[in-house]
Amino acid sequence: MHGRESLATVHLTLWSLVWCVFSLGLAIGVVIAVGMLLGFQIRAIVRNRTGIEDWIVEKAKYRREGTDETFRFPYDLGIRRNIEQVARWSCEAVGDGIVWEVAEGCDQYTLTREQLSQKADKRARTRRYSIVKRATGSWIPLWSQGFCVAVQPPCTDEPRIQLDVGDIVNVTRWR
Repeated sequence: MHGRESLATVHLTLWSLVWCVFSLGLAIGVVIAVGMLLGFQIRAIVRNRTGIEDWIVEKAKYRREGTDETFRFPYDLGIRRNIEQVARWSCEAVGDGIVWEVAEGCDQYTLTREQLSQKADKRARTRRYSIVKRATGSWIPLWSQGFCVAVQPPCTDEPRIQLDVGDIVNVTRWR
């Protein structure tokens, strides 16, 4: 190599070892994250539904628990046909973007009717409450609401609102 062998030698020091391990950890983390994303996308393609539609179907099944009635997702055409709708050699879209092929026994409005029924159920279980203690709307309501409320924030990214005594609120969830 014309006397340049020493240029190709890698000297392993403590810091180079630390950086190699750190880089390997980052690489593994990226592979896991991208692999999970790939898994979610493949599952969505095979089921032919989005994350929001998964949520609607989950609520539809919950609404029918204990009954003989079943809910069929209208756009699930079977694994093979679901994949064929996405993976096409021609790269042309299936359908016109308004009307889609639906499963047997369903129509274009099956999902819409289910959502409307879910909304009606939600309205039926809504309860009105009158506020008896002021809420500041603070993200850490330690002084206004106490320690137990401060360390148990709700699982939401919505802004907190200020409530005064006598305000009326509609409550649809208790979890």
